[in-house]
Amino acid sequence: MDLDLIKPGIVVRIRSWNSLRDEFGTDDDGDISFGQTGRYFSERHNWICNERFVVGSVSGDRILLDDQPVDDDYNEDIVIWPEMLEADDATERYGFTIGDIIHVRPLEALLKDFSTDSDGNIDLGYGDFFLKHSFCFCDKELKVLRIDDECGEVYAVAPSGKGLWLYLSIIEPVCIIDPIDLPDEIDTILVS
Repeated sequence: MDLDLIKPGIVVRIRSWNSLRDEFGTDDDGDISFGQTGRYFSERHNWICNERFVVGSVSGDRILLDDQPVDDDYNEDIVIWPEMLEADDATERYGFTIGDIIHVRPLEALLKDFSTDSDGNIDLGYGDFFLKHSFCFCDKELKVLRIDDECGEVYAVAPSGKGLWLYLSIIEPVCIIDPIDLPDEIDTILVS
């Protein structure tokens, strides 16, 4: 991703390990080396690949993330370089991304669209269930913290701090409308 496009506050996605390895190759230790720059991405950090993060700051070509991943074994931040990033496509795919507010569909709508099992859990199909003990989140707005494209789930938290993984089939984006400046709007109408 072009360094000029990487600004604090934007959501970025760490590229897949395979795409980085295919483009840059690996060194003798199995780490990805970004040419003669001296920068590398350790194989032990590949768990952050395909994850989305919010950019916290940019210093030179070193990128720090708001929710900076840490290598607990070495007690160090994982260094992020521009070559590792791609633009986030979640908004195009789902209508929301990290940090956005989503709405869990009302329980009545879910019961209308899906069947329940003998325990009262909602069967979403394909072996996926929305469990009865999570019904308290229905018709609530939550903040998205993670998106798992592979499983089709988002991890979101309520204002109370309680969070859970939710399937895409039971949530919808919340459109936040910017308030208009009514005095200016009224003046425009009155003048015309």
